[in-house]
Amino acid sequence: MRFDTLLHGGRVIDPAPGLDATLDVGLKDRRVAAVAAGLPRAVGRQTADVSGRLVLPGLIDTHAHVYRYVTGRFGLDACGRRAWVYLDARPLR
Repeated sequence: MRFDTLLHGGRVIDPAPGLDATLDVGLKDRRVAAVAAGLPRAVGRQTADVSGRLVLPGLIDTHAHVYRYVTGRFGLDACGRRAWVYLDARPLR
């Protein structure tokens, strides 16, 4: 299988299946398509070396911003969404 993006060598943590290991993550059509060790870099149209980084497939970002005096006594801007966040200054290759 070919992937749009291959994240190579990151520490993958996913509590649902009990994963906590150095693995590769293949993304296809904006979805996680594979999580495995040693996926060849040639199968990724873009690759990113994420060694030394955390990779959290399926992370649901739940946080809230609470502002006083915005709407009534407290204004609440809440979000909970799935997100793929690549926080790194190194470009995808």
